[in-house]
Amino acid sequence: MAIVVDGLTKAYGPKTVVDDLSFEVVPGKVTGFLGPNGAGKSTTMRLMLDLDRPDAGRVTVDGQRFRDIQYPARAVGTLLEAQAVHPKRTARNHLRMLAACSRVPDSRVDEVMEVTGITPAANKTVGAFSLGMRQRLGLASALLGDPIYMMLDEPANGLDPEGMRWIRKYLRGLANEGRAVFVSSHLLAELSLFVDYLIVIGKGRLMAMTSVDEFMAESQTAILVRTPRPDELKVELENRGATVLAEDGELRVSDTSAAAIGDLAALLGIPLHGLREKTTSLEDAFLELTADEREYRTGGTPGENAAPSGEVAP
Repeated sequence: MAIVVDGLTKAYGPKTVVDDLSFEVVPGKVTGFLGPNGAGKSTTMRLMLDLDRPDAGRVTVDGQRFRDIQYPARAVGTLLEAQAVHPKRTARNHLRMLAACSRVPDSRVDEVMEVTGITPAANKTVGAFSLGMRQRLGLASALLGDPIYMMLDEPANGLDPEGMRWIRKYLRGLANEGRAVFVSSHLLAELSLFVDYLIVIGKGRLMAMTSVDEFMAESQTAILVRTPRPDELKVELENRGATVLAEDGELRVSDTSAAAIGDLAALLGIPLHGLREKTTSLEDAFLELTADEREYRTGGTPGENAAPSGEVAP
């Protein structure tokens, strides 16, 4: 059982948006789908759901094309665009309409409203909903058919901290039940708390397909050192093969261990005022991997490259 993406390719004019992409989404895991803006994530998800036609490749859900599944909402629950709901329709009527299309009993409507916390707003029109409430309604729609597979694009968008914690635990619980959760998000710190596996793309191409732990382990860990004699310690560390950068009053050291740095400083009589390992975050590892794949780049942060007071920047 799996969603199998095999050689998926899609171009719009001269631009290839998805380029020979292959991966699997398997039950029992939460799979994070990552990539910079413009990487092709949304197009890939649309192709997986037969909303767009690929130029090459195919996608199957347990061996079937998505469009050939008689009641697709029972197989794959989807949340791609939470705003795509008629604003004059109530939440309950919207879900009842979807349930009827998929031959899902009305009783399931009340169940998913209760699960997602929108029961108090069941008879309100969707046009009056906040972004967070629309997102909860979208998740209720995805859960309606009690599917094995869940495909969610930015499911925590607009949720408050309580809602983000709830959705994290809920999606983790679905995977623990043996379901497959495929989730795309830019909230990398949040994603790192509950995802098992990562698929990372850049400019439509597969860049990484690995567990979260393995992905983060590939990013180099640094040791941050504070000492009143940084220049001396920097030279001695570099003479022993370490890579050392001076930044923000600290030495950032890689290619060695904290214990080795401490031993060397003690041997040379160099006092240390701080010695700590900087743990690599999912965000750090992601930005390091995709540094050359970003279509859009921001400028510097306030204060960067600013001239000292009274001087003119070059």
